[in-house]
Amino acid sequence: MILVTGGAGFIGSHLLLSQGEEPMIVVDDLSQGQRSSVVGANLIQATLLDAVRLRSIFETYPISAVFHLAARTEAGESVKDPFAFWQTNIVGTINLLQEMSRANISYVIFSSTAAVYGNPDQLPITEEHPLRPESPYGDTKLAAERLIHSWAHAYDGKFVILRYFNAAGADPEGRVGERHRPETHLIPKCLDVALGRESALIINGDDYDTRDGTCIRDFVHVLDLANAHSMALEYIRNGGSSTILNLGSERGYSVLEVVKEVERVTGRAIPYSFAPRREGDVESLFASSDRAKSLLGWNAQWKELNDILRTAWNWHLRLYS
Repeated sequence: MILVTGGAGFIGSHLLLSQGEEPMIVVDDLSQGQRSSVVGANLIQATLLDAVRLRSIFETYPISAVFHLAARTEAGESVKDPFAFWQTNIVGTINLLQEMSRANISYVIFSSTAAVYGNPDQLPITEEHPLRPESPYGDTKLAAERLIHSWAHAYDGKFVILRYFNAAGADPEGRVGERHRPETHLIPKCLDVALGRESALIINGDDYDTRDGTCIRDFVHVLDLANAHSMALEYIRNGGSSTILNLGSERGYSVLEVVKEVERVTGRAIPYSFAPRREGDVESLFASSDRAKSLLGWNAQWKELNDILRTAWNWHLRLYS
């Protein structure tokens, strides 16, 4: 049985859909996730900050591996409220690893982030790039990575750390998709404007040293990220060494390029205006995923931004129309 922390969230809910026969249980406090997004698994509403409750879960269920996705994830918010991020992302991870060690569970797949790199020295970014987070969010994810290294060394554990670039898209069958409270992610915010739920998109920063002055990001379909988890677990169960892997599409799109592509997909105008840069944002991020290809045989199946956006638009229409 696999324990999925944060399994009611955007990536976690798609992970549940992509797994095979092995049973899963979800631990999620539902502060960001949705109960209705948990498909094909039992949901335990609990926080990783409750060590006593967490221990009872490990004592009750025959858990053999953990997918650890639960975290606070908004870089801008982390600048305003760093303590909440350190508590959730670090104390929660400590509690989880302690209970894994008590239960003699040796495998963890951890959801990390490209935010650990900060402003890159070169593009595409490889796993050997210096680690210089620009926000408390990135700091906490890097600290959690180091905790996992320490746990593995002390307790003979194995891990794969997956450094996501920008997750996007939705289940093509419309069963689950992306929604946040409040919504802060670029693509669903654009889609909100397309549906008239918002009057205009606010773009933070038009003075970056990029081709159009807006930030550049690498968008990878959420199902491609989900599939990487099962591949990573199979890899370490079959004797593979602990490792860190980037997961991205290996292409960078500016914010304005995303806006124009959303207009093409939806057939609707996306009015926008500019606001000052948001503290904690970096200029350009896109990945080299060569190591994931080599070790896991992973390749992004959703290669075109247009196709990724169509799945997101279909979900948004279903959710709000």
